[in-house]
Formats: sequence, C-alpha cells, structure tokens
Amino acid sequence: MASNPTQKNIEKTERRELLSGHSLSDVFNNLIEEVSPLLEPFGHHLPEQVANLASRVARYSWKTAVGILENSHHIIDRVGFDGLEKISLLSTRVARHCWTTAVGMIDNSPGLIDKLLKYGDQKLVMRVFDLSIDISQYSWKTAVRMLESSPAIIDRIGFDGLEKISGIGIRIAPHCWLTAVSNFEKSPVLIDKLLEYGNEDLVMKVYGVAGRTSRHSWQMTVCLLENSPDLIDRIGSDGLEMIADFGCKIARHSWLSAVDMLEKSPHLIDRMLIYGDPCLVMNVYGLCSQMADQCWRTAIHLLDKSPDLIDRVGYDGFEKIADRASELNRLNHERAISFINGESFESSVFIDAITDGLELSKVKPILANYLNALLNYRIEIAESSGHSTDGRRIYLPGKICDFEDKQKNFTIYKVFATHEEAHLEYGSFDFSLSKIQDVVDHIKATYGDEK
Repeated sequence: MASNPTQKNIEKTERRELLSGHSLSDVFNNLIEEVSPLLEPFGHHLPEQVANLASRVARYSWKTAVGILENSHHIIDRVGFDGLEKISLLSTRVARHCWTTAVGMIDNSPGLIDKLLKYGDQKLVMRVFDLSIDISQYSWKTAVRMLESSPAIIDRIGFDGLEKISGIGIRIAPHCWLTAVSNFEKSPVLIDKLLEYGNEDLVMKVYGVAGRTSRHSWQMTVCLLENSPDLIDRIGSDGLEMIADFGCKIARHSWLSAVDMLEKSPHLIDRMLIYGDPCLVMNVYGLCSQMADQCWRTAIHLLDKSPDLIDRVGYDGFEKIADRASELNRLNHERAISFINGESFESSVFIDAITDGLELSKVKPILANYLNALLNYRIEIAESSGHSTDGRRIYLPGKICDFEDKQKNFTIYKVFATHEEAHLEYGSFDFSLSKIQDVVDHIKATYGDEK
C-alpha cells in the first residue's frame, strides 16, 4: 500500500536530518536503491545516470543531492532527464550560497513545471529553466525569483515577454540583486496596469524600451518601468519612447539626473497639457532631446522651464527660445542656461522681441474712458516702467507681454489702472499736514484725553 503524502514528508525530513550525522554515504546509497525502481520505467540506464548526477551535486551539498534523488522520478516524468540535468545545474549554483533555498526550489519544481505546461510543451519549460540558469550567473536569488514569477508573466505576455524581462533582470542583478528580484515580483501587477492602455504588443514595446535604457542605466530603467503607466496614460507609448531616448542621453553623464527627469515628467506633462495636446508635449521633449546632443544640463533646464515659457510666449515662442539657447550653447553652456532661466538681460530683451504683447498706446483711449467713468473726471495716463500715480496722472507700462493672448494683457492693464484709481477715489492724496490738529481734537473728543 502506497504511503500518503504526509508520511512521505515525514520520511524526507527524517532522511535530511540523518544527513547532518556521519552516515552520509549510507543514506545516499539507500536512497538510490529506493528510487531506482521508480526510474527504470523511463529507461534502464536512468538509475545510474541519476545517481551520477546526484553524486556531482553532492560535492557542493549533500542535502541538495538528496532533494534531486527524491524528486527525480517526478521531474523526469514531466521533462525527461535533460530537464533534471538543468534543474540540477541551477540547484548546484544556488546551493553554493544557500542549500535550503536549493532544496526548496527542487521540491517545488514538479508543481512549477505543471503550471508552465499549461502554456506550452516541454520545450517551453526547458527554455524557462535555461533563462534562470543564465540569470544565476549574476544572482542566484534573482534566478530563483524569476522561476517563481514565470507562470504569472507567461500567462500575461508569453515566453517572449518573460525573455525581455529576464534580459532586464540580467542587467540589473550584477548591481543590485534586491532591485532585480523586486522587478520580477512587481512585473505581473505592472503588466496588468499596462494592459489597461493596450494589448500585449504595447506591454512588449514598454519592456523593449526598458531593455534599451538598461544598457545606459539600470536605475533609470527601474524608474521608467515604475512611471510607464502614468506616462502612457498622458502621452501614449510613443511619448514614453521619446522620453526614454531623452533619458538615455542624460544617463550617459548622470543617471541621477535621468531618474530625476523621469520622476518629474508626469507633473511637467500635466502642466504642458494645459496649453496643448500630447503632440505639443512630444514636440517639447523632442526639442529637449536635440538640445541634449549639445549639452545635457541645458536640455534639463529647458525641459524644467518649458511650461512657464509656453505660458508666456506660446509654443512657437518656445521654439525660438530653444533655437537661441542652442546658438548660445556653442558659445557657453552657462550662458545658455542663464538665458533659459530668464536670469540675463539678453533673455528679457529676446522674450520682449518675440512677444507681440499689447502696447499702451493702442488701449490708452479705452482706459481713459474707463477711468473717467470711475472718477467722474478726466485724468491723464502716462507711460512708465511700472504702474503708479502721483495724484495728477496714472502711470502704466508702455507694453505688457505677460500673455500671448492680447485680451489677457488688456485685463492686466485694467487691473493696474483700477488699483491706481482706487488711491484717487478713496482719498490717498487728500491728506494735509494742516488738518492734523483737527484730527487730534476729534480723537480726544471721542475717546478722551488719556495717554
């Protein structure tokens, strides 16, 4: 009568406890005799082949070798002796660092293989283990986690998708195995989010873009993947690709700056979308990417300032500013950055020149009638650098260029004029020193003479 699963687990535990004693070879040989009848139906030479395979594994870990023997007939039944060989190679690499993980991986292999066989044949299973073996050269922990995540990833985007993600993992693992492990753990959830914006092709495109960026900076790749749903939601996968290409140019010089650019992009895009559609956003990133070919620092400043500049001079004006900054870059990078940030006189003059704005002379008659209606008398309007009044005239700027829209600039003129009119209407200039005593006497009469 066959023993039940619980009894088998008890036997496994007892056997592995014996391996910590002095009877290693006896336990090992007894186990070979025990599993040989189970292996013979798959081939007369298999018991000997499995025994030799387990002996090689035993050089690194006796307990891992026992795990291979105990699970050998289950694994061979599913993927043949070649499959057992691959699992043995992987478990040997893992056992050099942690035998408990190696044994656990072997024990879970039959169940994992059954899951994978739902999505393909033995070839697919073997390819998955090949991927894990490749990753194990860089990080055994990442290799194990990839195996655990593989059915969920294949279920969503097939083996090709798993292959792309594994390629990224191989680039991350030598630098930070924790991040590589996390990348596999988070992949199913990330894929589900991306599938809300498209099909499997879109997901594959995202991971393809991420794979290219990983050649320049693994940190930027992780950040790109984390932000990919938000970026695609705003400007689509083509926009994501453009931002990634821009980030690669920055990452060649500073991965920190590339990551910072990616993290700020969703907010920057939201600000840009106030002034246009996703095409405008992509054009902005395209201009900044061109700038990065000259100077990556100037390109970052141009991107950071883009919403403010577009608000002030429109996209056409922004293009002119970018062209001028490009010219200045050839002379001096710091001068170009100062120009973009509006910190130089040259910047002020240039923006005034490219902005149509609204001149005081064109709206002076309208403002004069407006002020006459408020004051019930005529007051002179004069041109100045700012807005003020001396009681006899109201001074206003000769030109307002705050907005591309002339109506908005006219509104600013009205606000300035109304502010100065209020000084006249409510008596700011009626004060006279000769009236001070009258005011003092009135206060004393009302509140008393106490100090």
